[in-house]
Amino acid sequence: MGGDDIDPLFNDCTQALSAHRASLDNYLLVYTIGIDLWNVELAGDTPNPRTLRTQIAREEAFLTELSDKHWGLTLSVGRFSDYSKNLEGSRGEWASGIARDLRVYDEEMWNVQNTFKGRLGSLAQYVDLVESGNGKTAEALSYLESANRLSADAGNAIARADAARASAESLYADAPFPKVHLL
Repeated sequence: MGGDDIDPLFNDCTQALSAHRASLDNYLLVYTIGIDLWNVELAGDTPNPRTLRTQIAREEAFLTELSDKHWGLTLSVGRFSDYSKNLEGSRGEWASGIARDLRVYDEEMWNVQNTFKGRLGSLAQYVDLVESGNGKTAEALSYLESANRLSADAGNAIARADAARASAESLYADAPFPKVHLL
């Protein structure tokens, strides 16, 4: 690759970031609707396990899509990162900073995805206990508490990922050398 090949690589990364983020936003919409559904079910005397399992399955489907987008993101970030290692001087330092931020985004979003999967596992354990007539036990409630903690952890990881993306985009825009832009 030539000296100006970093721009297409960065553009590839931003497209992968945008596709991944759109998939995450779709999941978060289903997740938010699911929270309302769970709260309605939990407000009753006996939650309907079928309704709750259906919501878990919906979320799992969206997480599968998110996982697929994540692989594309990881490949794009890896290509950019590998290329940045071949650059020298101020351009190399600049590209390495961008690559570092892109890797942080990638890693945090991997954490988000796995945290949401863990959350669904906790919710499935809760539903198992509801089905066996033990939905009000301390064990059942601990699964709900675990799901809530995991949701908070995912939210924190999303915030860290978004900050890393903003940093990468800012570094790219503020290149310490002239860039040629097409009209």
